[in-house]
Parts: sequence; C-alpha cells; structure tokens
Amino acid sequence: MAQHIEMIIDYVVVGDGDGFQYSGNHGVLIRCKDCKHWNKRTGHCVLCPGIREGNDYCSKVERKEK
Repeated sequence: MAQHIEMIIDYVVVGDGDGFQYSGNHGVLIRCKDCKHWNKRTGHCVLCPGIREGNDYCSKVERKEK
C-alpha cells in the first residue's frame, strides 16, 4: 500500500529569483490525527490543550507505531 509522506524541505533562491537550490531535508511532517497521542473518540490530542483539527501539525507529534 502506498504511503503519503510530507517532508520539510529547504530551498534557497538562486540569482534573481528564477531558480531554487536544494538546501536540506529537515524531517517529516506528521499530522495530529497520525500522532500516537491523538484520541479519535474525543477528536483532540492528549498533549495539546483545547480541541485541535486532525489535519493540524504540532511540534509534539509522535508517529504511531505500525
């Protein structure tokens, strides 16, 4: 089964803005709904205060173990 992964990739502008140069890969973005702390029943993360949307991103997110 195919898996969609969203990466944090850095580019720098080259010249007068016509092109970009790859700078680095800084990791993988994980959506709140894919976090091991996400509670599907209540629709929020146990680490984050308040209700968050499942498609939000958070710096506290930890990927669920497969």
